[in-house]
Amino acid sequence: MQRAREAVGSVLGLVFVAGGLFYVWQRRVLLAETLEASWEGLLLMLLLVSATWVAISAQSYVLFRAEGLPISFRENFVLSSAVAFGNYLPFRIGVVVRAQYMKREYGMGYVRFGSLFAVRLAIQIAISGVVGICALLFGAAVSGRLSYPLLAIFGLLTAVALVSLIHPLPPLTFSGKRAARLWDDFREGFGIARRRPGLAAITAFWTLAQYALLSLRFGITFHLLGTSAPPWVLLVLSVASGVSALLAITPGNLVVRELIIGYVVFATGQAFDLGIFAGTFDRAAQLAVVATLGASCFTYVWFRGRAAVEDM
Repeated sequence: MQRAREAVGSVLGLVFVAGGLFYVWQRRVLLAETLEASWEGLLLMLLLVSATWVAISAQSYVLFRAEGLPISFRENFVLSSAVAFGNYLPFRIGVVVRAQYMKREYGMGYVRFGSLFAVRLAIQIAISGVVGICALLFGAAVSGRLSYPLLAIFGLLTAVALVSLIHPLPPLTFSGKRAARLWDDFREGFGIARRRPGLAAITAFWTLAQYALLSLRFGITFHLLGTSAPPWVLLVLSVASGVSALLAITPGNLVVRELIIGYVVFATGQAFDLGIFAGTFDRAAQLAVVATLGASCFTYVWFRGRAAVEDM
């Protein structure tokens, strides 16, 4: 059954990727006519992608340090960059590589790692929903246009995330068994957001920094495409781009992210094709960083792990 689900997921992923590439290929002439790229703009995009990775890495760094793990910011950034590359490989092995690394180097159990990952995800979703709602309402005030589907999606995300962060997870009734101990470990890690609100605030700050950098990237992308978008649209795009990782059914979230960006651009009053082009151009900048910085970090982490296993 597990193999069947993996096979279906792989097939669906390939269909999405093939369909997206075909869509862009059909519109390659329009994309070439629209794009007004410059070397300065391309370099700035690469720097902003790298800066976004720093903000993403900081989110996990503050949670690891809160657990008392002596991981340095540099080491965590290398690990986070390796994850970014690994998530473009089959089965998104980047997260698995990080979990194994943290267990091998710092003795962090998989359950506690999963609980901290869930905390970070819940904080990101909550911030995404609040920022998305505020941006949409501001856009409605200045432009008179409001996307109710997007408003409903952001509202639902906010509600679910806040409930998971504020309301304690219930204990299992059959305490003493292995499943109950694992669940208690998960609850203990997930409760960090309630026990230490300052830590949750720092994680939220880095999430906001991630979205600010993404907004700048989309602003530059629109400029290089010969057009522009108001700041509130750029902010909605950045939030939608971050949340799209939840629907990562393809390696690196290929095509899915671009389709979501296209829909958001359409829902906020511009052409769907423009959103696809913007997502594709931003993806190209990401892939350049993934193929260089990400690949080198993944290689380092991978061979370090193999060396550690051979020494055992």
